[in-house]
Amino acid sequence: MNYEQAFAIVGLDTSEGVDIGSVLEAIAVEKVVWTRERAESKVLRLNRLKEGESVVYFWTLTRVEQR
Repeated sequence: MNYEQAFAIVGLDTSEGVDIGSVLEAIAVEKVVWTRERAESKVLRLNRLKEGESVVYFWTLTRVEQR
């Protein structure tokens, strides 16, 4: 199986508090992009947009399976 490197932009909603039981409901993948620079830019923009709210965004390296 061949994979390509990609960067997932992830949102974490802390409004309910984060414990092991609510983690799956609190995390959402917002988007997957192909470059680290694009991921960093998107995360910066989203965190500025949601400043003061209970959501924080971050990026993480992942793999995408080729079709």
